[in-house]
Amino acid sequence: MATAVKVSYEREERKRERRRDESQTFVSFRSYYLFESHFCTPGEAHEKGGVENGVGYSRRDMFVPIPRVKSYEELNQLLVKRCDKEKERNVRGKEKSIREMWEEEKNCLRPLPQREYDCAEIIETRVTPYSPRDV
Repeated sequence: MATAVKVSYEREERKRERRRDESQTFVSFRSYYLFESHFCTPGEAHEKGGVENGVGYSRRDMFVPIPRVKSYEELNQLLVKRCDKEKERNVRGKEKSIREMWEEEKNCLRPLPQREYDCAEIIETRVTPYSPRDV
């Protein structure tokens, strides 16, 4: 996510080293919600395969065949029913259902802060005919 992290490469002797510079806004955001950064390596698909497989599974399970609905409200109700059904499924290799594992895990989570964190960075600018296109 380029708005949160800038990746740069530096050469040190025969090694190419990757450096990530997190934006101050992102550092402030993760500090507010008390989590640590963990980034996948660009071009290393195996690092994010589990997430991508989960997205593919959900897409096939929830949207194939394509739901025929008359409104977003009807679609949302259909998806809630399908998600509730999914919670009762046991993941391969696990003895408990997704719902049972979630009930155990959520007790270990910290409560969210009272107020949401506004992580938008607003910059006032003035556009002229001479302004660069990428601003």
